[in-house]
Amino acid sequence: MKIAHLNRRVLFKKRVITQDDIGNETSQFTDLFSRWASVNQANSDEIFEVGQTKRKLQLIVTLRYDSEVATLDTTNTQLIFQGKSFNILSIDHVFFEKKMVKCRVEEEP
Repeated sequence: MKIAHLNRRVLFKKRVITQDDIGNETSQFTDLFSRWASVNQANSDEIFEVGQTKRKLQLIVTLRYDSEVATLDTTNTQLIFQGKSFNILSIDHVFFEKKMVKCRVEEEP
């Protein structure tokens, strides 16, 4: 993939769980790293809930492979794109050549 196609900035955040003095746990996201990526729409659905119509957006985010991108996981990582939070559904190391990584993400409700 040519560098010109990696024209969108995305931010990855990692979930950090902290525990206070009496054992209560809180979860928050802290900035992990930011990368240039190619972002394409994969799917867009409408969901009807209690008299409301909500839109559910899925994107394909393609990144250049590096050691930090290789450590991403779907359970503790969140992606921020254009001010919106996205949950990572899957991570695909394209052809396992260590060149590109594709992430399928879904907008948080």
